Amino acid sequence: MKATDLANVVFEYLNDIDDKGLAPFIEKFPSEPFETRKVKKNELSVLSYLPKLKSGTNSSTSCIFKQFQSVSDYLYWGQTYSAEDFGETFLNKYGWAELIGLRGPIVSEKIACGFLLLGPDVLYPKHSHEAEEVYIPLSSDQDVFWVKGDDAWVSRAVGRPIYHKSGMIHGMKTSLSPLLALYVWYGGDLAQKSKIY
Repeated sequence: MKATDLANVVFEYLNDIDDKGLAPFIEKFPSEPFETRKVKKNELSVLSYLPKLKSGTNSSTSCIFKQFQSVSDYLYWGQTYSAEDFGETFLNKYGWAELIGLRGPIVSEKIACGFLLLGPDVLYPKHSHEAEEVYIPLSSDQDVFWVKGDDAWVSRAVGRPIYHKSGMIHGMKTSLSPLLALYVWYGGDLAQKSKIY
């Protein structure tokens, strides 16, 4: 499978989710023929957790989870932060793979779409950014918690969208299991470093 095939699978997956909130994200998806670029995979410590991921029981989520694993070597892997931001321990357990956007193999200036990977026992501190964002957890939702603003930390089901409006403060943390989540950004600076709280 190629990155372009995965982009089509992601598009179909988002379309099949019965949630009107996804409409503005889906509208901005590029269409075929995709404009593509060659990308080089960055070797990040967090990639050691890829084999330890467990997909949820939802069949469509499991499908996209498997498709991602088959092409993860061909995506652009990066980190937005440095050790000065959150420390070396965080960086060893954090990374994202961009599929569509300013850096990924499929070119777009309208959206950034990819996959967040967090190792076990890591706190992604509260932060905010200009872009509208949706996360969809793909790996087992046990021991993964999300927070918005001053709300309580809550677990979210695999396959259920989690929305963050522009400027909304949010964070996530894992416990025993690593997390893989699909993300889509639109609006604002698609390569912006988040404001940390």
